[in-house]
Amino acid sequence: MADEETATEETKADAKRADVPARDKPAARKAGGAGRSARGTAKSASKPASKPASKPAGGPIGHMVRNYAGVGKRTAEVLFDHFGDRVFEVIDSEPARLTEVLSEGRAKVVREARRAELES
Repeated sequence: MADEETATEETKADAKRADVPARDKPAARKAGGAGRSARGTAKSASKPASKPASKPAGGPIGHMVRNYAGVGKRTAEVLFDHFGDRVFEVIDSEPARLTEVLSEGRAKVVREARRAELES
């Protein structure tokens, strides 16, 4: 009878262990086991390279970013991608065309920044 009770308790214990995810079982928690580090995170063959600090581009895009208040790199890139080297000419002579690629509010910021640059 004692053997039956022991067998039943072992069966219950096995059933409970089957419900526990592998990461919580003692064997899976060992440091270095199954490609895991001591902290339980996956090991990486190499660390990803850190992203270099972003700095304004040179040339006319960098000029806009540095000198046009409220105009960032992305806005300048969008303008140069669409209008090419004629960006400043478009801003000066056809400012309404800026809304082809920018919102009205963003276009106004660009026009005002250009006006401020020309006045200084």
